[in-house]
Amino acid sequence: MLAILIAPLAVMNGSKGEGGERGPGETILYVDDDGGSTYTSIQDAVDDAGPHTTIVVNPGSYGSVEIRDKSDLTIEGNGSSYEDVIIAAGFSTNPSFAISRSTNITVTGVTVSLSLSSYAFYVSRSDNVSIIRVECGNLNSALGIFNRVAYVEHHGGELNLHSR
Repeated sequence: MLAILIAPLAVMNGSKGEGGERGPGETILYVDDDGGSTYTSIQDAVDDAGPHTTIVVNPGSYGSVEIRDKSDLTIEGNGSSYEDVIIAAGFSTNPSFAISRSTNITVTGVTVSLSLSSYAFYVSRSDNVSIIRVECGNLNSALGIFNRVAYVEHHGGELNLHSR
């Protein structure tokens, strides 16, 4: 497996909640595959998320995630390690994690793997995508970046993808 930007990950307090506000206009949604939160799948939380939303994902195994036409969204693993939150498409031909036509997306503290697709993590036609403390691996390739991505910045333990 290819590891991308592995760094210590802080555990957040209040891991099982119904959702709430972090700051003015910022919403937090919780996901727990054991059913201890409003959402049991990351995709359901993504579908319901508006701008300025953080999705906190408790330790567990989750199905594939597709972020499309979203802005100002963070998906944050809530384990002591990125290995505690696993996102995998299984035997699907789709990537385990796909981001398209989106802006200001952050993914942090998760493992993305197990897809029959060419890529475990796929980014297309998106701007300002940050991938932080994410382990990414696949049978073929770990990370696919396509279309409008014009340059990649690596600084302070973050990988940021930008378009022009």
